Amino acid sequence: MNIYDIAEKAGVSIATVSRTLNGGPVKEKTRELIMKIIEEEGYVPNVYAKNLNSQSVNIVGVLLPDVEDIYGSRAVAVLEKQMKKQGYDMILYNIGDAINDISRYVSMMLSRRIDALFVVGSKFQESPALEVLAKAAQKIPVIGINTDFEPDGMYSVLTDDRATVASVVKMLYDRGHKRFLYLYDTRTPSGMKKLGGFCEGIANMGLDIENQIMYLSSRYYADAKRATAEILKNNTDITAIICAEDELAVGAVKACLEFGYKIPEDIVVTGYDNSHLSYCLIPELTSVDNLPNELGALAADVFAKVATGEAAPKRQVIECNIVERETT
Repeated sequence: MNIYDIAEKAGVSIATVSRTLNGGPVKEKTRELIMKIIEEEGYVPNVYAKNLNSQSVNIVGVLLPDVEDIYGSRAVAVLEKQMKKQGYDMILYNIGDAINDISRYVSMMLSRRIDALFVVGSKFQESPALEVLAKAAQKIPVIGINTDFEPDGMYSVLTDDRATVASVVKMLYDRGHKRFLYLYDTRTPSGMKKLGGFCEGIANMGLDIENQIMYLSSRYYADAKRATAEILKNNTDITAIICAEDELAVGAVKACLEFGYKIPEDIVVTGYDNSHLSYCLIPELTSVDNLPNELGALAADVFAKVATGEAAPKRQVIECNIVERETT
């Protein structure tokens, strides 16, 4: 009795038997049938033969634009834990600024015979990345975290950034704030959704967008601090600063404190990501929790369904939470 005999007797593929033996994702009814056959036949799996005979190498790939990004690293950390529970190892490529060379990274992944490819960040829904990933999705599932895909074979789990930023504007407007500074650091699809949410929120409150300030900074807090200081010099009536990232918000808070503003009495500041920066800062930062942990787990669940032949939702959008602390 070998793995081929078990697969034939159970009426399943060799890969399904292999996943069962490795603790991978298999329907419970199928798992019980395979284990019953193994017990009845007294089969003892040979570790080396098991791996060689399987059509699956039990490895998934992950592409990340920036391993230093707080949001992306948190999502990948959760994903890695969830995939281990399913019996899969992970290959991670940090592509940095080489998004235009993505075909090379995807080719390297596919050459390793990965079972699925996860990508983190909305950069991957733009050209040329989208075309490369859509082609890869004809061979293996492609699952995006904070990425909004349309082609077949591609799945998306993301948060509604636009609606969330609009909600932050409303929250602050309801407390009397009418002059805003919006700091952002990227023009990716996600970054533009946040910016769109700010403009939508301003319009919904009946405010003039021309009377608000929107400033594109680098992602680093020192640059955000300098930009905020310069803007506040010439716009002393600003009472609310909304930031697209926590790191930007740290810079904004530092600038406000150096100007002698009391927070939140004179001015309020909000961040985005609900990272460790938000509760390490003094005063503690109000920030949007865009749920990277939940998205990482959802992405793993999508793969588990696809791998076992179950219907998986192509697109899942979840709502963010605003975590209020001392800066509002």
